[in-house]
Amino acid sequence: NQFLSRILSAVMSKAVTRPLEVLAKQIEDLANDDLEDALNVVLDVRKPVSEVVSLKDSTNKIMHKIAEYYEITTAQNEELQAQRDELESQRDELESQNDQLLTTSHSLQSMNNAYLSRTMKLQNLLDNVGQGFMTFGSNLVINAEYSLTCLEMLCESDDHHDLAGKKITDYLFTDPEQKEFIESLLIKSILGTENERDLFIPLLPEETVLHGRAHQIDYKLVSDEKNRNLMMIIMTDISEKRELEGQMMAERDMLQMIVKVLQNRSSFISVYEDFMGDLTRDFQGIEEVEYEEVLRKIHTYKGSFAQFYMANIATRLNEIEEEVYNDGTIEAIRRIDRKSILDALEKDIQIIKQYTSEDILTEHELYSVKEEKIIEIEQKIKSILPASEFNKVIPIIKSIRYRSVKEGLKQYPDYVTKLSERLE
Repeated sequence: NQFLSRILSAVMSKAVTRPLEVLAKQIEDLANDDLEDALNVVLDVRKPVSEVVSLKDSTNKIMHKIAEYYEITTAQNEELQAQRDELESQRDELESQNDQLLTTSHSLQSMNNAYLSRTMKLQNLLDNVGQGFMTFGSNLVINAEYSLTCLEMLCESDDHHDLAGKKITDYLFTDPEQKEFIESLLIKSILGTENERDLFIPLLPEETVLHGRAHQIDYKLVSDEKNRNLMMIIMTDISEKRELEGQMMAERDMLQMIVKVLQNRSSFISVYEDFMGDLTRDFQGIEEVEYEEVLRKIHTYKGSFAQFYMANIATRLNEIEEEVYNDGTIEAIRRIDRKSILDALEKDIQIIKQYTSEDILTEHELYSVKEEKIIEIEQKIKSILPASEFNKVIPIIKSIRYRSVKEGLKQYPDYVTKLSERLE
């Protein structure tokens, strides 16, 4: 039994160990990454034992599946390699494009810096030119680009103000009726044809007064980047100019008053004396029946003094006339301030005396005027009056300062006669 048992064990062990040796070799090849040798071996059992046969079948299935996975993995690796090669190629292309973009970026940055520099220079120019520049479209809303001077002109204080997005007419015009009319003109000028613009733009106001300052307004039609029509307003502060013009007008009226008085002295004295007798009385005692007469005299004397360019008294009489006429009762005349009339008249009289003499109103036949005063009047006339008025007035002034040769020689006939007789 033992002998037979050993013989059977030897036969059976060889039938089992041989496939196990092949299987171990396959596993070793797999462990050593020698996949092709491992997968090309087919496990075979000539003298089958049920357990070994089962192990053989399972192992063959596993190896078959591993072979399939290996083929799939190999194909995927090849595809991935192709993709990697393509990605490498794309990376090289992207690097090239990136280099080009960097070059373009530097160029654009340089252009942008140059543009910003020009923009800042232009903005500084606009902010320091002393004029207000702004643009707006047909909605009349101010665009973001405007000069700093606009804030000073349109706002009482430029702190925390931004004109962008605000309506231009809300700042330029305060009268509701005028504002509505100007808005319609601006819209028609922006959206209209060239002929309509030629018609409407001249109707827009050329001057406005804001916060006590006078401003000149110029209108220009421009286009934006989308070729849409915009209106540009250019504002210039002309307060000093208007003030100087007012001073020149006042001096011109003063010179005209002096020349007129010197030229028509007797008429002036007559008007002055009549006025002092009529309208410098105590108005509180005026009767009801005198209402029309007093109103008529106020109007008459206002016109008479205006002819002599006496601005102070003429203006005061005009104010009184409007007050009395608007009130329509005798009480308005009784409320007239006599002192205000005398003060206004005295201002004009003092100016006349300053350039003539103190006795111009008292001496009817003869009065004196200092020569330096006449020369001063001549110089002012030359510097203030236009040539057309200057040429009319200067001969009158010269006639006061100069006397004729005939008058200068009147004293010589008797002297010459006596001298000739003495010299035989």
